[in-house]
Amino acid sequence: MFIKAFNSMDQLKNKEEPFPWLARILINECKSSFRKSWREIITVFLPEKKQESSEESYLRSVR
Repeated sequence: MFIKAFNSMDQLKNKEEPFPWLARILINECKSSFRKSWREIITVFLPEKKQESSEESYLRSVR
């Protein structure tokens, strides 16, 4: 947010009152972040079940 404000300082019209300008940048960045976040798709990767070999199956039945 501060980098964006610093890069846009030339657009600041009232140099004596920078706080409303900074607040508006912060509000717009929060809104933008919120809009992006609800579009994200969260994917959960579940571990694959390991197929048991015939040797492992035999060893389990013997025990």
